[in-house]
Amino acid sequence: NVKQYDRLSALPAAWYQLASAPRNPLKNIRDLQEPDSSPRSQAGMVSVTNNFANHKLVSRYASCGCPSISQMMEGHNPTIPKYKGKEVCLTWALKGECSAGCKRKKQHVRYPPGVVQSLHGLLDTCGVAPSQD
Repeated sequence: NVKQYDRLSALPAAWYQLASAPRNPLKNIRDLQEPDSSPRSQAGMVSVTNNFANHKLVSRYASCGCPSISQMMEGHNPTIPKYKGKEVCLTWALKGECSAGCKRKKQHVRYPPGVVQSLHGLLDTCGVAPSQD
């Protein structure tokens, strides 16, 4: 059928390549996702949510726009608050989640008001604006 051939010849060349290419079904649904380049993701760390996170701390950190806590602290030399004699996990406190394999996972607890106040002091030292709530 000549008319049908004319319609097919109007297709872009790339479509012919796609149509004639061998089909390889995805082996894993993750093949559809963008690759995650974070070290924790690459190591296969499981994220744990802080159900007791102080919402003012989390929103205050999120509003600072820093891609990492380390970059937020860069050049400010803040004192990291302690809980029961050990430094708190800043990721747990400021982001509201951390990895299950964190070296400070024993510090993944509900922090008392004094520690929360010290964390706000850390954000003050780093120049993070106070929350508006």
